[in-house]
Amino acid sequence: MATTLAASCPSPPLLRPMSLLPRLRLGLSLPLRRRALTAVAAAVRQDAATWTQAPLSLVAPASADASLFHVSVDVSDAPDLAVSYTLPGQYLQLRVPASEKPSFLAIASPPSFASSRGEFQFLVKRVPGSTADLLCELGRGDVVELSAVMGKGFQVERISPPDAFPAVLIFSTGSGISPIRSLIESGFNANERSDVRLYYGARNLQRMAYQDRFKDWESTGVRVIPVLSQPDEKWSGERGYVQTAFSRTKEILNPLLTGAVLCGHKQMAEVIGSDGEFEEYVHSVRAAELMVENPGEFVCDAHHLSVGCRIPGLVADEELERRRLYFLLPLDLLFSVLTEDEMAALSCRASTATKKRGVAKNFGRRILPVLSDFCLFPAEAKRVSETTGSVKRMSTQRSWKPALDTIEEVP
Repeated sequence: MATTLAASCPSPPLLRPMSLLPRLRLGLSLPLRRRALTAVAAAVRQDAATWTQAPLSLVAPASADASLFHVSVDVSDAPDLAVSYTLPGQYLQLRVPASEKPSFLAIASPPSFASSRGEFQFLVKRVPGSTADLLCELGRGDVVELSAVMGKGFQVERISPPDAFPAVLIFSTGSGISPIRSLIESGFNANERSDVRLYYGARNLQRMAYQDRFKDWESTGVRVIPVLSQPDEKWSGERGYVQTAFSRTKEILNPLLTGAVLCGHKQMAEVIGSDGEFEEYVHSVRAAELMVENPGEFVCDAHHLSVGCRIPGLVADEELERRRLYFLLPLDLLFSVLTEDEMAALSCRASTATKKRGVAKNFGRRILPVLSDFCLFPAEAKRVSETTGSVKRMSTQRSWKPALDTIEEVP
């Protein structure tokens, strides 16, 4: 989820294939480990104590084929819960009486709705046999249980002020439009920017939610580009997937002044080794396991690489998270100050490794194509820079700055 960065270090200019990454805890000391375990135990106790009962105020189809549903929950009698929702992109867990298994749902309505209307609105994808399916069978007045609001939301300040980031590209598919709606309707000064685009993908118009809101969104400065993967013959708009629709335009005038918001399919944990090899981990894995397998190297979260700041490392017992990108780096780089050449090298390593493994076929892997001309490491950078035009490409392409975190909805 989105995290708060140190004030002295700007958000990293590393171009990611997909989503942004969480903040790292530094060092390998036992006190940090104890504090982490204490925090986990406290979170478990808090989770058990913070389920709030609330009635449904609306359950209705949100798409023509009823694969998506509008669900609204009345939280007017739970003011503490309502005011805890402060940022678009936050989420919570929801339980229904017929199932103890909760469903993670992004809150689709802007935070202002919670305070002014006493209501949380959701966009729910109906998956047969899931908690979401049971939820869609309920009606107005039925009572559900809500957990505390979680996550740090989209960090809009990372693409502020608008004149510093005049272009913002937003990519979303299916029910992933839910937190994007909250972002747009909460406002991020889109009308003060020169180019704000939302690429919204669905199979067809019958499976696309919020079509009635497109005009309102565009009136705020967001250009909505529907992209259909299986449209009917009458469709004259963009076809295929959002990443291919974007690649056909490639209208990025200045990557340094462009932010990106991505919300789509979940991915596995991704690790790129110091030899440039790419590994995906489907099962859970801790940093210590990778460091044992790779002596003399440490695990680094790509999101917290920033030119001019020190390179951090994961705590030994920290578990790698899904949809994250990590690097295995030599120990002599730990806590050293990252240079521009090294940042460019790591960006190239990410691009080269993912292309080598063919992960560009997955959702979101090709939407940021400007990585393709990065060099490998400082010594190699010198050789690459001697090639005609490479210096110009690096200076214009290496500074892409993905701006906001992504959130996934789990049925």
